[in-house]
Amino acid sequence: MLFSSWLTAYGLRDGGLLVIAQLLRGRLGAVRSLRFSADGRFLAMAEPADFVHIYDTRTIGTTDAGCSKAQEIDLFGEVAGISFSPDSDAFFIGIEELSYGSLLEYNRVHKRSNHLFY
Repeated sequence: MLFSSWLTAYGLRDGGLLVIAQLLRGRLGAVRSLRFSADGRFLAMAEPADFVHIYDTRTIGTTDAGCSKAQEIDLFGEVAGISFSPDSDAFFIGIEELSYGSLLEYNRVHKRSNHLFY
């Protein structure tokens, strides 16, 4: 199945047909937040704590694992929120902790690399 840069997954709770466009798994728990970049090229998925995943939407559905080009960001703390900059060149993660709160910024890599953002 081929996807454009905009993905849609939906289901019916009343026992009707459930359609899954693509299953992207987390590591620890239920996904708390999904965000597309403004250009639709990236999809970010935040777990409640410790992990944020960024997928290149052009490669979702190309492998059995779900995506051939993705980056997993392993951090310490509860994820308060995620966001892309309007030009999609930066990605932000808010960390919620009692002793320290922080905002992490990752900049997009425009050269050949195994990472999408640093």
